[in-house]
Amino acid sequence: MTDKQNMPFTEATILEVMRTQPIAPLVNSRHSSDQPTQFKGYVLPPRTMIIANMYALMNDPDHWVDPEIFNPLRFIGEDGKVIKDSYMLPFSIGKRQCPGEPLARMELFLFFVGILQKFRIEIPPGREAPLKVELGNGMNAPVESDLCFIRD
Repeated sequence: MTDKQNMPFTEATILEVMRTQPIAPLVNSRHSSDQPTQFKGYVLPPRTMIIANMYALMNDPDHWVDPEIFNPLRFIGEDGKVIKDSYMLPFSIGKRQCPGEPLARMELFLFFVGILQKFRIEIPPGREAPLKVELGNGMNAPVESDLCFIRD
């Protein structure tokens, strides 16, 4: 883990994976208020169920430049260091934030780096790179793809 600070592109790649493919696109915990609440010109009556849409937050075209494009460089500053972004909340926020976030971030880094250290990842011979399938509304469908993990 001491090497992480010297590997900003690796960390930025993990952040971009979490941004484009969130584990919990809709936060599972439901919230409601006990009194009328105003939100963007609407009045929400008491006991209105509110669910956080993390996918929309982390793919908001008003915040992210070309959110449909996988680009780890969006998390690298001019100084070459990782940029923290307030719209990047894969583990939620506040008192409902995942308590295992520090452990999860450490494990993601260690597993990802471990795979890259042990394997060369290639598209199988005779196959082309998978194409992105757009569903509309800025959402992409998961694309099935075969990969070869070659141990050097």
